[in-house]
Amino acid sequence: MRDWSFSAGFRLAVVLALVVPFLFFFTRAPLTNFWPLMCTWLCAGVAALAWFGLKRASPMAAPGKHAAMCVLPAALLLASLLASAIGLLQYFGVTDVVSDWLHPSQPGVAMGQLRQRNQQASLLSLGLWALWWVVAQSTQGLGDQGAAERQGSRSMTTVGLGLLVAWALALLAVGSAATASRTGLAQWLVLCVLLYWWRATWGWVPLGLALVGLLLYGWAAWLLPELLWQWTGLRADGLFSRFGQAPGCTSRSKNWGQTPIQTEIGFKPWARL
Repeated sequence: MRDWSFSAGFRLAVVLALVVPFLFFFTRAPLTNFWPLMCTWLCAGVAALAWFGLKRASPMAAPGKHAAMCVLPAALLLASLLASAIGLLQYFGVTDVVSDWLHPSQPGVAMGQLRQRNQQASLLSLGLWALWWVVAQSTQGLGDQGAAERQGSRSMTTVGLGLLVAWALALLAVGSAATASRTGLAQWLVLCVLLYWWRATWGWVPLGLALVGLLLYGWAAWLLPELLWQWTGLRADGLFSRFGQAPGCTSRSKNWGQTPIQTEIGFKPWARL
């Protein structure tokens, strides 16, 4: 019992050490990446020490590939769920409630603690992949149980797991839509293709959830700007509007087409390296 408690404590320490770098918010000019990098290295050291402690606490069952396959998805899923909730708070401009702990953002922009919408969308995509991996492993585990166990505890386990998965999928889909990231949409489509490609191994349940999540993602991408307009009177660029001509100087094609940038490229500074 004592070994199990030590093992659980060390696993929790590894999970938290992997989650914190994604949620670290403290930055200072002029090197805005200094403290986030320091936090990341510190958490990497904590994770390594906790993993070593896990081996010492239970030498007969030293953590290996299976333990890593459980800890890493759990950390990514937890980090992505928290980041999605933070992004939604930023999107609707209610970060003032906990402004000391969240990175400031203007309403209509969900960038999480990573301070960039594409990075936020990539983190949520990692969380989606971790969620679907957990679903695939859980369905395979339930399918391998005997008939006697299926009559009793399996029904309650399935219902509880289904509710948690539905809640997590909805939060990640809506949070991804709030980023209005075209990179995030491309990642969603790639994940769906991979799930279809690996359907023989992972089964059809993760693919079905991915398609449902994609529909929810598209619906939220249309609904969120309308809700923001009705609640705050502010207009935000939605995912679909960003595929058109962006206003002002926010379009990459317009920025790259400017004469000063073309002139600088013409100097070929890389040739001097």
